[in-house]
Amino acid sequence: MCIRDRYRSDPWVSAYALFGLAMAKEHGRFVPPDAIAQATRYLRTVLAQKSVESVQLSQSAFVLDVLTVVGSPDPGYMTRVFEQRKSLPIFSRALLAHAMAKTQPKEAAELLADLETHLRVTPTGATVVENLGDEYAALLDSEARTTAIVLRALVAVDPKHAMAGRIAKGLLSMRTKLSLIHISEPTRPY
Repeated sequence: MCIRDRYRSDPWVSAYALFGLAMAKEHGRFVPPDAIAQATRYLRTVLAQKSVESVQLSQSAFVLDVLTVVGSPDPGYMTRVFEQRKSLPIFSRALLAHAMAKTQPKEAAELLADLETHLRVTPTGATVVENLGDEYAALLDSEARTTAIVLRALVAVDPKHAMAGRIAKGLLSMRTKLSLIHISEPTRPY
C-alpha cells in the first residue's frame, strides 16, 4: 500500500461519519458548521463516480440514505439504483426504501412490498434472513443489522405497519443474553 492510499477516504466510512454528525447535530451537539456540507459534497462526488457492481451499488444505497437524512436527497441517483434493485441485498433495498420514503413514495412502497416477502415470522416475532456469506462483510452485514434496517424502512414508509411490532420483538430476541455471561474482575490485594 502506498502512502497516498492510506489517506484516501472511504465512502462507506465517510457516510457513517456523516450520519453520526447529523445525529449529533439533531440532538443538540456542536458540529462544525462546514463538516456536514463538506461530507455531503464528497459523497455526491463519490456517487457520480460509482459503477454498478453489486457491492458498490449497495454502498450507493447507504450513501443515498445518509444524504437524504441530512436533507440533501438525490432522486435521480435513487432512481438509477431503484432500477437495479433486484441485484441489491435486502439491507440495501431497505436503505433505499428509507431514502425514498419521502421523495419517491410509490417506489418506496414497491420496495417495502418486496422486503415483506423476506420476513421470517415466528410465534415470538419476525426477522429477516438472507445468506450472503462474506460478500458484504465489509459493509457490516448481519442478520440483526438487516432486520433493524428493514424495520427502520418499514416505519418510514408506513408508520403504522402491522409487522413493525413483531419485527421489533424479533430484534429483541436476537440480543445476546448478557446476564448469562459472567465477567469477573480479578481481586486486588489491599
